[in-house]
Amino acid sequence: MRREAAKTTHGGAPGKPHWRREIANNLDHIATAVAGDSVSMDFGYSPSGKADEVRAMIVAAGSGSAAGGSAIHAGPPGRSVWDDNVSRKHPSNAKSEYDLPAVFNQKGNQFAENAMRIMKTEFGMLAEIYMASIPDHVYYGNVQVSK
Repeated sequence: MRREAAKTTHGGAPGKPHWRREIANNLDHIATAVAGDSVSMDFGYSPSGKADEVRAMIVAAGSGSAAGGSAIHAGPPGRSVWDDNVSRKHPSNAKSEYDLPAVFNQKGNQFAENAMRIMKTEFGMLAEIYMASIPDHVYYGNVQVSK
């Protein structure tokens, strides 16, 4: 998941490089549980505040029209807006309301979904390799993969 969080989509997006590094550094393996015939692993993201959480959402899902919303725009004057690093909010000092340059609208890198898809594929390949040495009656009908 850390590797996927660092990936870019277009023009160095989504977000800023140090946001993606911070997200990757804050992803942790929380637990592995083996219960009967299943193994599950839990991973978590530990943001240090609301700004970190918003940055992670921008990196994962994108922003503005590139993420399926309306274009990112400035103003109206006085509206509560994030600063350019998405570290704090402040009243907009824009003189009017207008669309920001297209680069502000970013496609997300879908890091969590991509990591899950990759792990499912890798699990399947490893299962084929290692289960080849186990008699068929032990494996078939006894292994299930779930989300």
